[in-house]
Amino acid sequence: MNKEINYIPFDKYILRTPYLTFNEVNDLNVNKVRELCINPAVSEAIYLASPELHQEMLKYLQRDHQDTDEKLVFSLLKYLLRMGTRCTPFGLFSGCSVGKIENETNIVLNNSVDYKRVTRLDMNYLCALSQKLESDREIRDELLYFPNTSLYTIGNEMRYVEYQYIDTNRKHFLMSIDASEFIDEILKKAENGITINALASFIIEPEITLDAATDFVHELIDSQILISSISPTVTGRDYFEVLRNEVKSKTIVSKFNEIKDKLEILDANKKGDNLLLYSEIEAIGSFLDIEVNKKYLFQTDLNVTFKENSLDSKIIEDVKEGLKVLNKMASNIENKKLDHFKKNFQKRFEDEEVPVALALDVETGIGFGEEHENSDAFSISELVDDISVKIPEARKKGNPVKKVSSTKLGKLLFNKIVSGFDNKEKTIELKEEDFFGFKESWDEVPNTFSSVIKIFETDKMKPLIYLSNFGGTTAANLLSRFSHVDTDIYNFIEEIVVKENSENAIFAEIVHLPQARVGNVLSRSNLRNYEIPYLAKSALPRDRQLPISDLMVSLRNGRIVLRSKTKNKEVIPILSNAHNFNADPLPIYSFLAEIQAQNSRAHFGFDWGDILIDQAYLPRVMYKNIVFSLATWALKKEELLRLKTMEQLSSWKEIKSIPDRVQIIDFDNNLFIDFKNELSCKMFLSLIKNKESLILKEYLFNENKALIKKDEKAVENEFILSFYKETL
Repeated sequence: MNKEINYIPFDKYILRTPYLTFNEVNDLNVNKVRELCINPAVSEAIYLASPELHQEMLKYLQRDHQDTDEKLVFSLLKYLLRMGTRCTPFGLFSGCSVGKIENETNIVLNNSVDYKRVTRLDMNYLCALSQKLESDREIRDELLYFPNTSLYTIGNEMRYVEYQYIDTNRKHFLMSIDASEFIDEILKKAENGITINALASFIIEPEITLDAATDFVHELIDSQILISSISPTVTGRDYFEVLRNEVKSKTIVSKFNEIKDKLEILDANKKGDNLLLYSEIEAIGSFLDIEVNKKYLFQTDLNVTFKENSLDSKIIEDVKEGLKVLNKMASNIENKKLDHFKKNFQKRFEDEEVPVALALDVETGIGFGEEHENSDAFSISELVDDISVKIPEARKKGNPVKKVSSTKLGKLLFNKIVSGFDNKEKTIELKEEDFFGFKESWDEVPNTFSSVIKIFETDKMKPLIYLSNFGGTTAANLLSRFSHVDTDIYNFIEEIVVKENSENAIFAEIVHLPQARVGNVLSRSNLRNYEIPYLAKSALPRDRQLPISDLMVSLRNGRIVLRSKTKNKEVIPILSNAHNFNADPLPIYSFLAEIQAQNSRAHFGFDWGDILIDQAYLPRVMYKNIVFSLATWALKKEELLRLKTMEQLSSWKEIKSIPDRVQIIDFDNNLFIDFKNELSCKMFLSLIKNKESLILKEYLFNENKALIKKDEKAVENEFILSFYKETL
C-alpha cells in the first residue's frame, strides 16, 4: 500500500463544532434541562428552531419545579443534546470555521460571545414576498423583465416550465404556446431586461393601442413567459438585497431598510436576548399582508471563531491511508440514467449534435431518466401538464445503483464477520494483506473532493479517526452554502474552484431553485465565471450566462458532450452544493446535474453490501487507527415492543451487548442516547413506542481524550478535509 496518491490536501480545512460542550449536555436531569434552557443563547437557538416549542418552554420555566411535563422535557432534551453532540451546522446549534494544516494541532476556541452569526430572511418568506410584490401593478411597472430561462422552441411550438405554489410547495408544469416571429421579437427585446412600458411601446402598431399592448405584456408576465428582475436567485447577492435594490416604492424600501437595520443589530448583539427584535422584524415583515410563519422567517448561520485553529499534518497522512483503502474497496458504479440516455440518444440521433432542450423534450425527444421509458409518462398540451413524476425507489437514496453481490470485498467482509463471531470479537480489523489483489484507481476521481472526519479521541501514539466516505463532484459541495458567513470560507472556496478550471472547457455553475425553502441551503456566492440559469435568475452579465437554448449535446466515443453555440466550447455543468438532485423530476436540471460526474466516481464509502445488509448486528470495522464503520444494531418492531420498562431495557442491553452510549440514526438525524442516564433511558423508551424499526450505532467520542476543549470541557468535532488532483 505504498502507492503514492496523486491527490494532495489543501492547506486549509473546515472545522464544525456544536455551540455547547459535551460536558454541558452529558448526564442531564430535569433540573439541569431547566438550567440550560434559562441560558439566553440556548433559549434563542430553540426559538429559531421551533418558536412553538419555545413558547411552551417559557410557560414550563415559569411553573413550579415539581411540575414535570415529560413530553416537553423530552423535546427540549433532544435539542440540548443536538446542541452539544452534533456538529452539522444548524441555526445557532452548531457552526463552522476555517483552520489550517500545520505541524501540530492547536485548537483554542474563543468565548461563545465572540462567535459570529449571520441572520437572513428565510427563502420561504422571500419567495412569498416577491410573489406579493409582483402582483402589484405599480411595482410591476418599476421592474425589468427577462425571458423565462426554460424557454425553447420545438417545431411550431415554444415550450417552457412554469411553477405554481400548491400548499406552499412549488409544482412545475410544462407549458406551450404557438411560436411566432412576433413572440421571438418580444423575447429578443427583453434579453437584457426591459420595463413593461418600454415593451408595450415596442409592440404598439396602428391597430394595437398602448392599453392593449400593456395588457398583452401583463399576460406574458402572468403566464411566466417573462420573468421579473425580482424573481428568485440562489447565487450572488443575498436575495433580500436583490429585492431591496430592485423595488423603488419609497414605502416598501423604507420597510426593507427597517428590517435590514434590525438584522444588523440582531447579529451585533452577542448577549442572546434578541426575542424582542425577532418580534419587531416579524411585525414589519407582515406589512404586505403576507402570512408570516415564525418558524420559516429567519435563516441563521453560526461562524464559530477560534484563537488558534490548526491541525497536525500527521493526521492528514493517516486520513490519506484511509482514503487509499476506501478507494480499493470501492465497487464499480453504474449510472443507469446516463447509460439509458446514451443508448436512446445513439439510437435516435446517432452522431448528430442537437439542442439539449430538443434531446430532453419528453414528446419529441428522448427525455431523461428511467421514468421516461414509458411514452405515456408525459403528455403535452396547451393546457397545464404536471411533470412531477414518481422517482423509482432505487434512486431516492441519492446514489447510483451499486453491484456488490459476491464481490471480493463482500467475501472478505463475510469471512471476517464469521471469524469475528466465532472469536466473539467486537471489531473487524482490516490489514494490508487483506487487500492483496485489490486495485487502487484514482483516474476517475473528480478534480477536487472532500471527506468529513471525526476525531473520537487523541492518544500519545495515534488518534482514533472516523472516516466513512469521501467524494463529491467538487470539494465545494459542502462549503458553498457558508460562502456568505465568513470571508475565509469564501476565499477557501475560490481556491478550490481555481484548481478545477480548465482552458479546454467552460465550467458553468447550475443555477436552479427547486423549492423555496431549499433555497436556504442552495444560496451561495457567484463561484464561477459562467452560470447555466434554469428557473432561477443569474446575476452574472449576460455574456457569462449560458441559457438552455445555447447548449448543444452530442455523443462522442461514448461520452456525452455539451457545447455552447455562442462560445463554441465544451461546457462542464457543475452543481457546487449538496442538493439531492435525484429527487427533482425536471429532466433538464436532472440531466445537467448527472453529467457533471459522468465517467467518474464521485462517491467512495464503506459498504457492507447486500450479503450482510439484513444482519441484526454489524461490528465496528477498522484499518489501523481509522474507523470505517461503527458497530450497528438493527432493531425490528417485535423487539421494540418488548421494551417498555427500565428493567426490560437494562436486561435487553446486557443480552445484546449494547454499549452505554449509542446514537439513534434516522436518515441524516442522529440522537445521542446514554443508557447510564435515567432521563435519557426514559426518552428512549418514549421514542420507540410507535417505531416500526430502529437503527443504533455506537457513540465513540471520548470526552476524557478530546481533541478540542473549552474551559477544560470537551467539544465534539468534524473536519471537512479537501483534496485536489496534483496535475490536471
